[in-house]
Amino acid sequence: MLDRLHEYVRCFADPQRWAIASVVSVTGSSPVPVGTSMAVSDDLEIIGALSAGCAETAAALSAQQAIERDEAVVEVFSRDGERVSSVNLTCGGAMEVLILPLSRMQDLERARQLTHQDRRHRASLSIDVAELAATVRFARSAAPTLILTGVHDFSQQLAEAAVRAAGGPTLWTSGANSPSRTVPARRTAARGAPSLRRQRPHLSGRLPFTAVCVMTHHPDLDVPVLSEALRSPGVSFVGAMGSRFAAARRDMELAELGHPAASRGRVRSPLGLDIGSQSPAESAISMFAEILGAKNDASDHLGRPCR
Repeated sequence: MLDRLHEYVRCFADPQRWAIASVVSVTGSSPVPVGTSMAVSDDLEIIGALSAGCAETAAALSAQQAIERDEAVVEVFSRDGERVSSVNLTCGGAMEVLILPLSRMQDLERARQLTHQDRRHRASLSIDVAELAATVRFARSAAPTLILTGVHDFSQQLAEAAVRAAGGPTLWTSGANSPSRTVPARRTAARGAPSLRRQRPHLSGRLPFTAVCVMTHHPDLDVPVLSEALRSPGVSFVGAMGSRFAAARRDMELAELGHPAASRGRVRSPLGLDIGSQSPAESAISMFAEILGAKNDASDHLGRPCR
């Protein structure tokens, strides 16, 4: 439920008309993880999704009935078509979905409060479901952080990919002396996608997954950032865009700054998976895929086909 809480503000304002369907358990392959939710109104308006199209209609009809009866219910979607009008999950797995009319939600005020909390922060919500004699707990971990240096087409595309996937990277314009960064910075701020900051990021202390990627091509800008990122225990991923020649140059300068080979080996450079990228948009997909692989601990099979 916490995945879309900020989208449910008007649902909480009219709880008699809305129910929330939330995935509470998953077995085998599933299109979405536990905690995914969607809101359904009594006239079948839908906010969100539970699958890639397999379950939405049946879940919405069940939610409409739950609102009418004013009671919670758990529906099961499986490859065998168990319950919910014999809907099959084509992925072959199974998932349980709690459908809870907001009129039956005892901690509705707590949920309303969380809609005003920064979605990048940790949050938890426990819901007692009287009809099922059960307590369902939802948790949201702190969102990952992406810090990019330099503002241009490549960093713009990478930031927008991160916004769509996780919501809220930081573009750090580390230095304002280069004219090439002036106009793109204005465009980035105007479009309102990433957060654009001009001060140094804070890399100390305990942080959620934090990736620092230098997108500049100037030794006076990118090497100091890489050096600080490598020395910061809170940074999980360090990457640098550019050619192999640029990567070798950075590695040499980091060695001169005292970074041992093991530390320098953490820098993913050239950043990105080799998919033959030709444009900034394609390069951003390549770079973001490598960052996501590290975040999701999938580095051992990066670049392999999904099969």
